[in-house]
Amino acid sequence: MGNLLERLFLGYVRDFLQIGTGYINLGDIYIIFGVLYLLYHNFRYQKAI
Repeated sequence: MGNLLERLFLGYVRDFLQIGTGYINLGDIYIIFGVLYLLYHNFRYQKAI
């Protein structure tokens, strides 16, 4: 919804980066890093049963 509103009012979306011929959404990158961090933290501090 936020990207749609930015596209309508600004004409572009602020959190997209153009790399080569493709675009990367910063929000998606932050979500992926967050999930990877949680998985790392879970496996690192998991107690042995």
